[in-house]
Amino acid sequence: MKNNKLDLYGYKLPVFIISLKKDEKRREKLLNFLPSLLVENYFEAIDMRFKKRNILDSYCDLEKLKKNYNRKLKSGEVGVALSHQKVYKYIINKKIPTALILEDDAVTNYKHWRKDLYEILKEIEYIDINKALICNLGVSNYNFRKKKILLLNHLPKFLKKLSILDLTKSNQKLAHSYL
Repeated sequence: MKNNKLDLYGYKLPVFIISLKKDEKRREKLLNFLPSLLVENYFEAIDMRFKKRNILDSYCDLEKLKKNYNRKLKSGEVGVALSHQKVYKYIINKKIPTALILEDDAVTNYKHWRKDLYEILKEIEYIDINKALICNLGVSNYNFRKKKILLLNHLPKFLKKLSILDLTKSNQKLAHSYL
């Protein structure tokens, strides 16, 4: 996997796309707003759709799931989680401080997303923290407003000053696209 980068006004941002090998059409849609060099160099997603329940459950904390969601994870949810972990491990091993992670169905028609993403990156530079910062972008619509940023620690802390896409008007949720 090459560490291809998106140029945002001189800021070189590594981009990681998670996609099943067979999902060429999904990656083609990404070409509408990302350079082909990035889209063609994707992380192959882990496909868990045809795994037996006991295999799926072996990756999960079943007590915590029952308490929080009152159900077991679907096979696709397990596969997506494992795929994101694969990207995290790569980022940690390569000591990459900031990266954009997208699933292959992340799309946007919002013309100023690059500028706004650059502004987020500039704001993050000045946050005096040494922790993981998750900025959920939910890139799938035109709506842009102030949204909460999650600092990963034992208890989440929320910052309201950074701008990201409005997830309340998007059908995409959770780990669809984030810094």
